[in-house]
Amino acid sequence: MSCRTGPNGVALVAALALLAVATVAHSATPTTGGKSVDRFLAASVPVCMHAPAVECVSQGFAFADADKDGKLSLVEVRTLQREVDRWVKANADRLPQAERQRLLMGLIVVQTVGPDQLFSSYDADRDGFLSREEVTADIRLDRRPLPEILADPSAIDWNGLAARAGDAAPLLKKLFDL
Repeated sequence: MSCRTGPNGVALVAALALLAVATVAHSATPTTGGKSVDRFLAASVPVCMHAPAVECVSQGFAFADADKDGKLSLVEVRTLQREVDRWVKANADRLPQAERQRLLMGLIVVQTVGPDQLFSSYDADRDGFLSREEVTADIRLDRRPLPEILADPSAIDWNGLAARAGDAAPLLKKLFDL
């Protein structure tokens, strides 16, 4: 599977893994594995599927920002990763195969690179927090819904994304056909 044709996991790599879940989970009926994730998906999927991507990103960022200070800490990113992992384990089998593959590819990338490396690579100002702008540095947001943007290879800085992977960059470059 080429990530150029199915990059829904990109937002995972961008530390807002939940946005990728929202873009692929629209056809799944949540079961268990994260009541807060289920609530987020119920509220955000319609926005993520139809509204401009910035609205989806805003909702995802607000969900991840547990202390509501307008920025993400490494603890919040790790917590989000655990919540998404639980949700995926409980619900992945309910997703259509192609969507499940894209989601799992994103999770593999996050696990391979690790949240610490991702966090560090996106913290451009080195203040120990991620702003919404830092998190979306490799995705060009416009008026299209997020799934359309993530399906458009030209909307993603693939080389920048791969470079953030540290020692895992060669693997990502191979996966992304860069």
